[in-house]
Parts: sequence; structure tokens; C-alpha cells
Amino acid sequence: MPPTDEVYLWLGANVMLAYPINEAEELLESKLKAAKTSLANCEEDLDFLREQVTVSFSLLGEIFILLFFFFLGVFFLESWRVVHAD
Repeated sequence: MPPTDEVYLWLGANVMLAYPINEAEELLESKLKAAKTSLANCEEDLDFLREQVTVSFSLLGEIFILLFFFFLGVFFLESWRVVHAD
């Protein structure tokens, strides 16, 4: 393969441009840096969402337990009233 001074980069949306090798390297490095930054932000957001899901499930469990004991208490109170109604 003969040496070349330019490369063709596919930019998307059916666009391909010719770049000198040094400019192509700079462009690709800047895009890689932006992608790594975006990945780090997504990972932070995902960690936050995992924490929120865990907290939400814990709260739902506590609410379920409170409602269970509330209705259990209402049932026994009504049963006691029926038995002791005179």
C-alpha cells in the first residue's frame, strides 16, 4: 500500500470527508475525549439511579409492613368489638 497524506473519515449522515493525517488524529482524539467524558457522566447518573431504586424499594417494603400491621390491627379491633358487643 503506498503512503498517503490524507485519510477519509465517515462523519455520519452519509458524509465522508478527507482530512490530513494530523488533523484527523486531532479530531479523533477530541471525539474520544468527549465520548469518555460522556461515559463518565452516564456512569455517575446510573449510580445515582441505582441508589434511588434501592431506596424506593426499601421505602415500599416499609410502607407494606405498616399497612399490613394497620389492617391487621383494624381486623382484630373489629373482631374484638363483635365478640364483646353487648
